Amino acid sequence: MTLHYITGASAEADDWPLSRKLDSEIPDYRIFCGDASPRYRTKAALLFREYPKMIWFALKKSWQSIFARPKPDVVLAHTDIILFCYGLLKLLSFSSKPRLVWLGYIYSEKGTGLVGRLNRLFHRIVIGFCARVITYAGSDEEACRRVFPSQAEKFSTTLYGVGLGFTPKPYSEQARAGTILSAGRSQRDYACLAEAISDTDYAVDIVCDNLDACPDRLASEKVRIHRKVHGRDFIDMLQSAELVVVPLSDTSASAGHMVMQQAMAYRKPVIVTDIPSIRDYIFSDDSLVLVPPNDPAALAAAIDRLMKDDAARDALAGRAGEIFDAHLSMDRMAERVTELMKAELAAADSQPI
Repeated sequence: MTLHYITGASAEADDWPLSRKLDSEIPDYRIFCGDASPRYRTKAALLFREYPKMIWFALKKSWQSIFARPKPDVVLAHTDIILFCYGLLKLLSFSSKPRLVWLGYIYSEKGTGLVGRLNRLFHRIVIGFCARVITYAGSDEEACRRVFPSQAEKFSTTLYGVGLGFTPKPYSEQARAGTILSAGRSQRDYACLAEAISDTDYAVDIVCDNLDACPDRLASEKVRIHRKVHGRDFIDMLQSAELVVVPLSDTSASAGHMVMQQAMAYRKPVIVTDIPSIRDYIFSDDSLVLVPPNDPAALAAAIDRLMKDDAARDALAGRAGEIFDAHLSMDRMAERVTELMKAELAAADSQPI
């Protein structure tokens, strides 16, 4: 039985823990990877530059996979564009195989007007192409089952994982710069963070390349916005941070996991907004600090308390690292996803051609 994995997240994805685990556990495994991740500051750049790039990548890799020999029995992919392109090619080939699996599905409402209806229709079509749709939070799975009731049986959940490749030093031994760091673009509430910081003695560095998520008007002496920080540069900022804050909107959508887990991985104390999708990642109350959504006063109090208490930050960071290693690393995720793919291959083996 043959498994293909298509990802545009990195040209070096074949060296990811997930790919290595799949390669070691599944005899006939092949990856189709490249760097097609969107990088944009405006919606215009997304529409006219990044989407064409992603569509071309999806068509090219889907074509290579579907006409490969031996033919794949299961195809694992991360994005709606890849799965839509693959589903169309599969229809044109008049074949019931391969089974398509969507890893990391997040559904976001686009309103109740025409755009919202078209968005839901598109997602329903792509989900229809898939045999399995895997979310990264139980709240996402529940929401998807409500939005797409006729396809509810396709949804399941596994926790997201972050890869490092090395073990960071304990918090107390790190060379820290005394900074507060925040990052990310999806469902962020940077206005709340800016207000929380405004009456304190602290300043925050926000890493966000999207103007809609973090508008320039939020910048001040206490709020430093960094637009072009990626890869190693971001990791350097994270490693030197005293504290990481992930302020999120009051939403049922999945958000904040990656930055939160990166901070935990690097043994950093974390403050994060308490929303449903975050709760799946809380294995211990002493591994991070939760604050209510849209509550600048509570966020300011949490920041002040931790910044004034070295021992509390050290304890929080140490526990966060333990939780990350046990549950939230890319190695743990790779184990979970590999077992899911074995089940999909077994299902494909019993599926009529």
